[in-house]
Amino acid sequence: MRRLYLSVTLFVLALCAAGGYVLATVPRNGGPLEEREQAQLLAKSGLPADFPVHPYARRMPQPKQGGFSYALNVPVPDALAWERDALLRAGYQVFDSGVPGQDEYLSRWIFFHSGAGASGAVIVRQLDGGPISPTEVKVLSQQDARLQPPRPSTPK
Repeated sequence: MRRLYLSVTLFVLALCAAGGYVLATVPRNGGPLEEREQAQLLAKSGLPADFPVHPYARRMPQPKQGGFSYALNVPVPDALAWERDALLRAGYQVFDSGVPGQDEYLSRWIFFHSGAGASGAVIVRQLDGGPISPTEVKVLSQQDARLQPPRPSTPK
């Protein structure tokens, strides 16, 4: 009987150790977006490795349609200003879709184009709508399905 208790105890300890290892090593949403992961997301999205990503970017679920997203704990206007300025500093042409007088906390689109051919859009929007909710930055490259023109329908 003593042997059974010892075996069960060792099994539970091994299971706890494995669970702790998984919790410590597997990336979770809300954690910092590390450089290695950032480089993988940029490559998967068809964007250059030097594309500006906010230094305080946090991991979040990725869209299936293409592009990539990250969360920030800053308000929409601050995230929008940083992204626009970073794109300009990196040599991109930037076209803002904002309308004068528009509520600065609404979703905003920034379109970008570089001389090297990279183009797309950045959507900056508040998540959940609460006063202290995080901001989502969604980067769509020219390969993203959502930026493709609609296909003409064929009459039947």
